[in-house]
Amino acid sequence: MKFIADFHVHSKYSRATAKNSDLENLYVAAQRKGITVIGTGDFTHPAWWQEITQKLVPAEDGLLALKPEIAGVCDAMVPPACRGPVRFVLVTEISNIYKKKDRTRKNHNLVFMPDLDTAGRFNTRLDKIGNIRSDGRPILGLDARNLLEITLETAPAGFLVPAHIWTPWFSLLGSKSGFDSVDACFEDLTAHIFALETGLSSDPPMNWRVSSLDRFRLISNSDAHSPAKLGREANCFDTDLSYAAIRAALAGQAEGFEGTLEFFPDEGKYHVDGHSKCAFRCLPARTRSLGQCCPVCGKPMVLGVLYRVEELADRSENQAPPGAKPFKSLIPLEEILAEVFQTGAQTKRVATAYTHLLQRWGAELDILRHVPRCDLEQSGIALLGEAIERMRQGRVLFEPGYDGEYGRVRIFDDDERGKLMGQQSLFSMSCTAKKPEVQLPEDPPRPPKDLRAPACSEAWPQPFERRYTLNAAQQSAVDHTRGPLLIIAGPGTGKTRTITCRMAALITRQRVPADTILAVTFTNKAAAEMQARLAADLGPQARLPSMTTFHGLGRQLLIERLDGYQGALVDDDTREAVMADALQQLAAAGRPLKISAAAAVAWVVQAKQHLLTPDDDLSALCSGAHDPRRLAALYASYQQLLQLQNVLDFEDLIAESVRQIESDPLWCQSLRQRFAHIFVDEFQDINFGQYRLIRLLAPGDADLCVIGDPDQAIYGFRGSDVRFFERFNDDYPNARVVRLERNYRSTETILKAAYQVIRARSDAPAGAYSTLVGPRSITILTTASARAEAVAIGKTIEQMVGGTGFHAIDFGKVSEVSNESGFADFAVLCRTTEQVRLLGDVLQQAGIPCRQVSRQVLRQAPGTAKLLSLLRVMADQACYVDLNPLIDLIAPGISLKTLDMFKAWAYAAGLSLAQALRAAVRIPIPGMSTARQQRLAALVNLVHSLKNDCTGRTIPDIVAFCIARTTLVNHLQSDDVQTLIAAADQGADLPAFLAAQALQRDTDLHRPDVEKVALMTLHASKGLEFPVVFIAGCEQGLIPFHRPGATGVDLDEERRLFFVALTRAKERLYLSWARRRARFGTTADQRLSPFVEDIERRLKQVVAAQPANAVQQQLSLF
Repeated sequence: MKFIADFHVHSKYSRATAKNSDLENLYVAAQRKGITVIGTGDFTHPAWWQEITQKLVPAEDGLLALKPEIAGVCDAMVPPACRGPVRFVLVTEISNIYKKKDRTRKNHNLVFMPDLDTAGRFNTRLDKIGNIRSDGRPILGLDARNLLEITLETAPAGFLVPAHIWTPWFSLLGSKSGFDSVDACFEDLTAHIFALETGLSSDPPMNWRVSSLDRFRLISNSDAHSPAKLGREANCFDTDLSYAAIRAALAGQAEGFEGTLEFFPDEGKYHVDGHSKCAFRCLPARTRSLGQCCPVCGKPMVLGVLYRVEELADRSENQAPPGAKPFKSLIPLEEILAEVFQTGAQTKRVATAYTHLLQRWGAELDILRHVPRCDLEQSGIALLGEAIERMRQGRVLFEPGYDGEYGRVRIFDDDERGKLMGQQSLFSMSCTAKKPEVQLPEDPPRPPKDLRAPACSEAWPQPFERRYTLNAAQQSAVDHTRGPLLIIAGPGTGKTRTITCRMAALITRQRVPADTILAVTFTNKAAAEMQARLAADLGPQARLPSMTTFHGLGRQLLIERLDGYQGALVDDDTREAVMADALQQLAAAGRPLKISAAAAVAWVVQAKQHLLTPDDDLSALCSGAHDPRRLAALYASYQQLLQLQNVLDFEDLIAESVRQIESDPLWCQSLRQRFAHIFVDEFQDINFGQYRLIRLLAPGDADLCVIGDPDQAIYGFRGSDVRFFERFNDDYPNARVVRLERNYRSTETILKAAYQVIRARSDAPAGAYSTLVGPRSITILTTASARAEAVAIGKTIEQMVGGTGFHAIDFGKVSEVSNESGFADFAVLCRTTEQVRLLGDVLQQAGIPCRQVSRQVLRQAPGTAKLLSLLRVMADQACYVDLNPLIDLIAPGISLKTLDMFKAWAYAAGLSLAQALRAAVRIPIPGMSTARQQRLAALVNLVHSLKNDCTGRTIPDIVAFCIARTTLVNHLQSDDVQTLIAAADQGADLPAFLAAQALQRDTDLHRPDVEKVALMTLHASKGLEFPVVFIAGCEQGLIPFHRPGATGVDLDEERRLFFVALTRAKERLYLSWARRRARFGTTADQRLSPFVEDIERRLKQVVAAQPANAVQQQLSLF
């Protein structure tokens, strides 16, 4: 069966599409055009997927048809001469934006699925990776190679076709963000790619010039954003009408693919080179002579498809490879009529004539290709036959498209029109079929430039400098031989490099055994980075020092020291629940306390950080509202409940370690010998307990190296005290001091602004300097509201990424920046988690991939708490509160009342959770019905079965197994699962994995390998860096933070916190604020933060965000 197919179509749910792009109108348009098979487009979008499943029914193998009752209504809108079968095939387009080999890649890919079931599973997988709800063509920070892998895993009969492969932006071979070959993109899976979509701006002969494309079927589609654009490019088949036959023909496994119907490529928006803002375009030879720069403004031109083809070409023009399929270039019938009538294509006259022709001769593509000229001349439309005949012969005139501007194809010039009108009945002018040479504007000649490094106008004078050799100060620290060493290191001054080089020098030069070196950091991320760098320096076989966090060290010591302690920890949520149980027990004993569990936990944390036990004098920590004796009783009850479960909390790890070391001088001496060389990172952030631990392990003459920056002390609210840093020289009078002052991270402008903030109330000199040259100002972004602020940030990110689609490019959303960025290059920092959530909602709705770097958000994600509680119960490291999320793991579920009865009985019997669960399947629980206990026993048996089945498995396998075997599969997002698993070391057992989860900080959750914008609080950004940083909410009350009615705001620490946030930026820095914002239930006018006012005017560029105009509002949320 001969038929025409157009696979690349978009629904009304894609950006910049017509509102009538629905299944009914596509069905009608397909018949009017003469198309039998059309792609559904956008099947990943939930609303469109719902329409597909409600309005389409299975037809031939792998194809879908409109329901008969709907089709009958639509057929009445189609001229009888055009009517024919229409089938839909499941196709969607994915926008992939990701980093690969140090470049941002942006390409679009068409995914074909053989049936509704596999398409549904494919949607489910993508929904767990990114946001597929905001746009019909979702944007994913996913490598195209990995998208292909997911396609094949979901449906072996599915396939992927790279879309419009030559378009400068968003394509496989595009000049802006593509690759030089198909293999470079898809790597080991390239063999599964068998077809490429050439796009509107190229035709088959252009593609024939690149011999590496010979092995692929070249297909053409309309990329229609409205039903009227359907079929402007399409594919011709002579096969059975089925998915399998179409796939086989495209894959070259069977005959049946007969070529393509083409747009004249000159009409495409990116055919030749140019700069639309200056209305300048030219051919590739001229572009090279101009050094790729616009002669009007001097800025880089957008290089068109023709230029890019010439870059990769290894064949001369008009040389067809063996097996090349035929093609025909057509002009839409409405455009031909518009030229004949000398009117617009959307006029009523054209529409009337178009309908008349379809009623008389059938579908448009048949008229353009097959209706004889003599019949067309009898249509009553002057010049129609001549016009269509010229199109068939290629006798047309061009004004080629460039830089997002569609080209224009004309059939007649003005001089000949009059002659033809008078002579049409006698003859038609003869003309060669060769395309006329393009006539483009002239401009004064310029000398050729070196094309490898075009000398266009630069955004700033020189590239960023990156030095990895040590400077004199760093080398001095590395060369220090023995004794205490204090390194004062400003932001970005290479402290991690200095520490690792010093450790390497101890091991290689001084022959210090690696196992006598201890490095203590504040985050797992910092420890892992230090370990990776040292492994790279010493080689893969070298033994490495012990590198851990303060709390990781405490856990390690207590596992060694305490009999029966297996390293189990409670996280913040769990210890609050344990405290609630302690409060309840005191109330039941007639000693109630009017204090919340959260406030009680905060009080106990403070006591433990000061190394105080329930038996110590706690009056200094008590306010007048509470009796110290009752708080001590609560503290003791809380500790008893922890001991019952054989678990410790976060602060116990330090406090109990200190007590154990102080109580055993022999063990203390043993530890000093074991850890003869100690390094402490971020020393300005230690608290009293951590200070005491270091003092015990490192006496006055010890080989102790601490590094930090008093300007970055930001954890006073957690008990940290910068005074311990300042008294280091008193504690270690023989210490040597080294200052690292050269910043290798931030530009000179960013660093100057940051130090103007931190030194605004001081005459002290800046602690670091930079020679990195970048933009001469930071941007102050003024917006009307918090939501407008989020939208403005999203628009700026979209611009700097290069737009998220063609229409972002075409409507001027793409700023001319010299270095394009990927989404992972951006961070948005906020003072509060509420701001983070709002920004996340807005960016997700706009289709910008982003993730919230927050333990709280991760723990609150659907299924995460349930998974961790299940794993803790399996590892016998759970508390009673861990049963609450598990009540629906069995059916029928367990009631919370049952759990309360179980817990009361277990506490009364003095049983740990593990003991109580074992007893629950053997003995009756007093007061609990048989039915209740049977359901509880069913949960115990499920956990026991999972535990047995997971024996010997790795952490990723355990997690995957538990998800697959329980209802968790319906709740968890794959991105959340991967974030959890990332904390597991290779070979880690389940208890170690759970401890790592409990010890995590927000910073540890940042995954730079995930191509998403990072959203986080200012505190969470400590230790991270990004090319582009936005600090949102730069307003009085947020920065510095002040809660209404609260007292005792530490302005110095707030200033240091802002300084830390500013110095996370490497290249560009944006400070945004809203004139009105809702806080604590009240919307009020806001003032710019006084910290921003401390930055001198010449370093700031103030920009007021403008509301989107009507066109842009139609195109996107931005």
